[in-house]
Amino acid sequence: MSVTPQAIQGQIVADIKACESLLTLFESEREALKIRDSDALEAILQNKNACIQILENSAKQRAIWSQQAAQNDPENGWDTLIESLSHTQVKEQWGTLKELFKRCKEENEINGRLVARNQQVFGRLIEILRGQTNAPNLYNAKGSASSNAGSNRFGEA
Repeated sequence: MSVTPQAIQGQIVADIKACESLLTLFESEREALKIRDSDALEAILQNKNACIQILENSAKQRAIWSQQAAQNDPENGWDTLIESLSHTQVKEQWGTLKELFKRCKEENEINGRLVARNQQVFGRLIEILRGQTNAPNLYNAKGSASSNAGSNRFGEA
């Protein structure tokens, strides 16, 4: 079964739409993370999963098409297939999709850092609530570092 430029183009267009939706969702997610809106985050996560499912299915289909197109060079099969097409619009759309993939990855990393930071803050707050505070390293009058808050005196009589 030979793949047509129209089939490739249809898939790329669907992937572009999914990536654009993901970018919007990443922005919404970032705002929800900033204000710690767990209900919004839950809805965003469901929508992100739907977009990711579309992209995963497309990736599987591209792998099949790549394998069919380049029996001798499976690693570069997709690029070989795209380059073999005389359909310049497909090539341009593929370039657009690659840029969108890159932007999605960057946005996801930014949000991942926000999630990690929030986890640190919440972890620290839980430690405080449990009375498990880690005393900071402080220097005494002799210049020695001490992490035991109980040994630090505010003043001497």
